[in-house]
Amino acid sequence: MRLTTCRALLACTLLSSTTVAAASTDSTVGAWLDTAKEHVSDTWHNGDTELYLPFWTYHHRGTYDADHIEDFNEFPAGIGLGKGRYNSSGNWEGMYAMGFMDSHNKPSFMAGYAWAPTWDWAMRSKQAWVSPGF
Repeated sequence: MRLTTCRALLACTLLSSTTVAAASTDSTVGAWLDTAKEHVSDTWHNGDTELYLPFWTYHHRGTYDADHIEDFNEFPAGIGLGKGRYNSSGNWEGMYAMGFMDSHNKPSFMAGYAWAPTWDWAMRSKQAWVSPGF
C-alpha cells in the first residue's frame, strides 16, 4: 500500500510540474534553445582546436580489491580532438570527440559538449576541473 501511495504522489508531482512548464510561454524554451545554439556556434566558430591525449586513469584503491586493481587498465591509449574557448564569464566551453581504451581494455568512444567553471587564483592563472559524464 505504501508503494502505491508513493507512486501516486510521484505521478501528481510530475503532472503538476509538467502543467506548470506547459503553462509557461514558449518564449522561455525558445530563449533557452537560442542560448544553447549561440554557445555551440560561438565555440565552433571562435574556439581553438585542441588535442586530447588520455594517458592515465585512476581507480580508487579503497573501492576495489587488489585483484580488480590488477586487472584494470590505468594507461588508456587514445586520442581526441575538439574546439574549446573561454566565454565572456571566463569559463571554458568545448566540443570534443575522443576514443580510448577503457578500464577493461575495450574501445570506448565519446563526443559531446562540455562546460567547466574556472576560478582566478594567485598569479591570475586559470584553474578548472573538467570531468566529462557519460
